Amino acid sequence: MAACVAALADTELPSPLGIGTRDPGGTAPSLFSGLAWRLRFMIPTSDLHIVETRPLVPPEVLHAELPITETAARTVQCARERIKAILHAGDQRLLVIVGPCSVHDVAAAQEYATAIAAAHHRFKADLEVVMRVYFEKPRTTVGW
Repeated sequence: MAACVAALADTELPSPLGIGTRDPGGTAPSLFSGLAWRLRFMIPTSDLHIVETRPLVPPEVLHAELPITETAARTVQCARERIKAILHAGDQRLLVIVGPCSVHDVAAAQEYATAIAAAHHRFKADLEVVMRVYFEKPRTTVGW
């Protein structure tokens, strides 16, 4: 890297912003005439560790292949109703939304959910504890 910087420092190059140059018609200064110059010396910084990309499965395909159970649907519906009641001041408990930023390990997610469920039941008189999580959020699995 130091060699690259030294080579650039000793090279006579045009202004990267092209300030003072004129457009092809010669009527106005162009701030973009140096764009080609800047692009030649850009160092790649994004997606350096990408091995593979795969298209996402459409949600309707996932819903068809992995339908929600009646118990799970009822759990979600009831939790949403309790949250609405708290947000609209019908329930005086405090809403506590907790969870990891994202989960990549099913066993760890289940362990965490079990701990959250225990806290939910332990403090349910004063708190509505809700787990919120993204599963394999792209930003945390790609390029970081």
